[in-house]
Amino acid sequence: MEKEKTGGIAQLAKEELTSVKIGRACCKRAFLAGIIRGAGNFYVDHEGFGVKVALPSAELIAKCALLVKNLVGNEPEVIMRTSSREVGNKTVYELKLRGDVCFDLLSETGISPAPYQFADGIAPETVAEDCCASAFLRGIFLASGTVSAPPRHTVTAKAVSYYLDFTVNTSRMAEDLKELLARFDVAARIRVRNELYSVYVKDAEIISNLLVRMGAVRAMMELQDILATRSLNNDNNRQINCASANIDKTIDASIRQILAIEKIRSARGLDSLDPALKATAEARLANPETTLSELAATLPGNPSKSCLNHRMRKLLAIAAEIDDNGGNA
Repeated sequence: MEKEKTGGIAQLAKEELTSVKIGRACCKRAFLAGIIRGAGNFYVDHEGFGVKVALPSAELIAKCALLVKNLVGNEPEVIMRTSSREVGNKTVYELKLRGDVCFDLLSETGISPAPYQFADGIAPETVAEDCCASAFLRGIFLASGTVSAPPRHTVTAKAVSYYLDFTVNTSRMAEDLKELLARFDVAARIRVRNELYSVYVKDAEIISNLLVRMGAVRAMMELQDILATRSLNNDNNRQINCASANIDKTIDASIRQILAIEKIRSARGLDSLDPALKATAEARLANPETTLSELAATLPGNPSKSCLNHRMRKLLAIAAEIDDNGGNA
């Protein structure tokens, strides 16, 4: 699929979640709380206190600006800038609010219950309803989350696993987010990396359910399609490996049989064998790569595979007897 080539399941999920409409005011507050908790920074400059949210999507920053205006009545400042990166440049969109308007927003989202007092973690009232909890998860995922899956048609790729995570700044925020996910039967884990906290899930089915919870149904379907394709590829790979192993066993057995027959012919001659063994030995020499079932079909009387296997064991025993006698008849 084209999405897999250009941006993968993470891009598909974020595009879909950005387009989800938010109707209720409580869900708007929860969504913006998630956005700010995931990508917000507080600052003080010559104009006073403010909050800045940096996001990589023009559509998402426009959505956030509209929601802020709906909640506090003031349109935030939006700036587009290019940030320097080790590999190329990246366009970032910034949303800024200052002064009392900023605190109005932070109060609405439960981040600052009173001016200049900030609450760490997730305010319980912000996610009291399941719809608000889903909106919060959607916001924080869009701000600081990612999701990945292994390549669709590669069965040996182990570097990329099924993975969804949220990156947050504090241990309290990580613990609260883990607890919120547990509310929806999502057993997440926490790890610290570069002084940030990653709240992550690595089970494909749980990730699928969480994508649906946040509103990314198409991304969930894409993930399920990847799961189905890889399962089919794995089944085919197992069948190929099994068939290959059986072929290897057949070849190994055939080689041992041919070596034994050649030893008998050299030491005693094939005429020394009874008619059935002689016919079997000659058939094997003429058909070195066939299975016993295929070899049986070429012999007089069409002996069973079990009968032919018994004859081969007798030929191997005769060859072993020749070895024991030092190659003498």
